[in-house]
Amino acid sequence: MIVNLLLMIVLCTVVCELFLRLPIAQACTRLTGVGRSASRVLLSRRISDHWKERVMPVLALRMGAGTAVLAGWFLIVLAAITAICAGADLISPGFSTLLTSALGIALSCGVSVGYLLVRQAVKRVTG
Repeated sequence: MIVNLLLMIVLCTVVCELFLRLPIAQACTRLTGVGRSASRVLLSRRISDHWKERVMPVLALRMGAGTAVLAGWFLIVLAAITAICAGADLISPGFSTLLTSALGIALSCGVSVGYLLVRQAVKRVTG
């Protein structure tokens, strides 16, 4: 059980760092901006239907491209999780089963939140 907990700490730490270091938040912000632009165009009475018909496909393409980029970042995180779980299963058989159980999900959430709080406190102290 201690080995499984240590492996879970490693997994959660790596995944948290990946989420913090990959530009996932920026991709979400860009998607939100494109969505806002689309809603402004659609709801504006000052823009003719002709121009709406010309602008909306461009905005839809930007939204699709942004969604594809976001999916790519999530696939990178998923690949890291899969690789770590495969290695952890070699060290401690049944680790993936534990990880997908209710206890494992609760523990991984707790470890991740704990890691992020400690990371934030260390960052605040070291400047």
